[in-house]
Amino acid sequence: MSLLSLPPAVFLLTALLGVQQQAPPQPQFPVDPQTGRAVGAHQMSPEEVQRALGTDKKVVIIDVRERDAFAKETIKGAINIPLGELKEHLKDFPKDTLLVFT
Repeated sequence: MSLLSLPPAVFLLTALLGVQQQAPPQPQFPVDPQTGRAVGAHQMSPEEVQRALGTDKKVVIIDVRERDAFAKETIKGAINIPLGELKEHLKDFPKDTLLVFT
């Protein structure tokens, strides 16, 4: 008997049970349970980012969306590193660089 030949209620129950058995995806970076953000990360307002850009501090804005979304629009001067590739690229930035993720 295939799943398609099951009565709708049984098929729905089978589908729901299948979803419940899947493990939730694991975060790529350690997450602070209090903030929900990566450990060590903090939220900045647009004004704070603007002020940081106006200083001598090294600031890099990283758009972590997929390439097609980045190609459509992004913040002027931002670079694109999709979230799935971010971990391998973080080592490329000097430690004294302020990384702004969007």
